[in-house]
Amino acid sequence: ARAEIADVVRVARDALAQVRRAVTGIRAAAFQPELASARLLLDGAGVDFQYSVADIALTPAQETCLALVLREAVTNIHRHAHAHRVEATLRRDRDVAVLTVIDDGRGGTIDPGNGLRGMDERLRALGGELRIVSAPREGTRLVATLPVPLQMPSDADNVTPLRRSAA
Repeated sequence: ARAEIADVVRVARDALAQVRRAVTGIRAAAFQPELASARLLLDGAGVDFQYSVADIALTPAQETCLALVLREAVTNIHRHAHAHRVEATLRRDRDVAVLTVIDDGRGGTIDPGNGLRGMDERLRALGGELRIVSAPREGTRLVATLPVPLQMPSDADNVTPLRRSAA
């Protein structure tokens, strides 16, 4: 019985360590790798994916937040939209970073699940917001905004400059 209990404890510790590693990976998502993942996922499904990223200095928390929003948006498009084309842009509008993801899919009523709620919660935790517009047969437009400083913070180690890219 003691040997079995020791095995159960060992398995539980191993499982907990795996969960912690997975959660750490999710928390530390970076924007550029998410763009690459999005391209692979959508290209593999025959969906044209175009994107552009403006020069914006983001804190690690802001970058992770926007990366996870992009990941969830692309996952939802892949699973539900039946889109042929997707466009993602990250731009700065004064003191706000604006991530827009547009698809030409089927659109329609959005039933917020855990993914959309998670996006909204992450954005709100950093002072941002999420807006989604989706009309039947007209695709979906997702706009995520986050406040960013007008000037780059003095501690440059805590910001990641995202550079313009086009696919």
